[in-house]
Amino acid sequence: MALTTNSRVYHKSGFCANDIASAEVDEFIEDAQAFIEGKAERIFAASDSDYNLARSACTDLAAAYCLIRALGGEYSGLAWKETNRNLNAQQDTKVALIKQYLNQVKEALDILKPQRSALRPKASTS
Repeated sequence: MALTTNSRVYHKSGFCANDIASAEVDEFIEDAQAFIEGKAERIFAASDSDYNLARSACTDLAAAYCLIRALGGEYSGLAWKETNRNLNAQQDTKVALIKQYLNQVKEALDILKPQRSALRPKASTS
């Protein structure tokens, strides 16, 4: 089950349905969900206590991917590169939104990632 939907992504600031085709948004949602679940090392069910946070992170990441594509850039995980250096004011706003969405995803992943214990098992004396 997908963590987010097209409509949730389209309702994020910065773009409209004319910028990105629905089929592409579906792909971005799949990419975002795979990335988030991979980093969190778990799959989120609606009954999971962290589901809403994972859903928001997936929506933000898919929206960032959509904006990156609309600007002609490329992404990989949380990294992205701008290919168009002569940005107009509207595109600058989209760049700011991409950075905001990616920062929100990073913050969510800090919570969703498995906590590693600093404790090590006792060495065997035998």
